[in-house]
Amino acid sequence: MKGKKSNRWNTYEPFAAKLAGKHIADLIVTGHAQSRWGERVMDKQAKLEEVNLFLMKKLEDERIKPSDRNEPTLFIIDDDVQMVAEFELMDENELQTGLSTYKMIVVTFLERLSVNNEYRDINS
Repeated sequence: MKGKKSNRWNTYEPFAAKLAGKHIADLIVTGHAQSRWGERVMDKQAKLEEVNLFLMKKLEDERIKPSDRNEPTLFIIDDDVQMVAEFELMDENELQTGLSTYKMIVVTFLERLSVNNEYRDINS
């Protein structure tokens, strides 16, 4: 997984996570998501590698969960950070595992629920 291809052409490291019933074999963070990470999550710009490492760790630790809403692309990290992600089925020649594996494409980060006044009021 590791958010990147390995040194050999057209091969990936084995998947390391499962989310929403899908085996994740690749992680892609869009430029938009990276900029939103800096604006809405960390209050400072971060390198793409930092965002990838954070997400990989959360995926491996199963700390990313689908939202309670009926939004199949909305996820919550550590019960705080809202994230929009889409999944794309990987081609068979991209990964030969015998399982249906997906690329997780992080589209954007919405907000931290802990700084949202409505959410704080509900929890108190």
